[in-house]
This record gives sequence, structure tokens and C-alpha cells, in this order.
Amino acid sequence: MDIEKVIKQVKSKSDFVEFIYQMLYELKHNPNEWENITLENYLDAIARYIEDTNDDSSAVGEDKEQLWATIAFLNYVGSRYE
Repeated sequence: MDIEKVIKQVKSKSDFVEFIYQMLYELKHNPNEWENITLENYLDAIARYIEDTNDDSSAVGEDKEQLWATIAFLNYVGSRYE
């Protein structure tokens, strides 16, 4: 999967859902390509990446605070939704 190309194509809710399903497919079928296959390692890697990033210039739009809140919510929901 050319991840940069795929991420640039995520412009809607349905695109984002498809992206998540692609990640799930990749994890199931190509786990050796993943560095962080456990939830603990995956979440730790996300946190460390954000810490290591100097700014939030990758955030799009004026409401960057809402973007961060949405990302946080999606990560929480993933731990609870049935």
C-alpha cells in the first residue's frame, strides 16, 4: 500500500472508513509489514510520533483544536464500541 497516496485521498467520512478497513486488512494479511501489531505498541507509537512532531502543520483547516479532539474521540471509541 502506498500510504502517502492513500492518506491524500482521504477527504470524507467514507474515505476515512475505507482507510481504516484497508489498515485492518493489511494487519490481518501482512502483519510482518507492521512495526506495532499490539494495541499497546500501536498507541505508544502514535503518542511518540505526535510528541516528536514539532508542530501541527499537518492539521488542515482553521479549527485544529477540533481536529485533535476528533482524533482523541476516535481513539477512545475504538476501545469501547461493539
